[in-house]
Amino acid sequence: MKISAKTARKKIKSGNAWIEGKMSSGYRYPEGEEYWIITDTAEMATHHVLVSDAPRLDKTTATA
Repeated sequence: MKISAKTARKKIKSGNAWIEGKMSSGYRYPEGEEYWIITDTAEMATHHVLVSDAPRLDKTTATA
């Protein structure tokens, strides 16, 4: 499921989600648009965020 960068940051900061890596929408990596792959344990779902919308999303950490 595609989500916004803002929503992804909130999920990561809450500690319920983390970034697994990147993928692309093309036939072969890195063709097409790049997406962050985010695992969300609260919803038991995998989300995708465009890298171009949040290029430094991987620097986001959970806050205690």
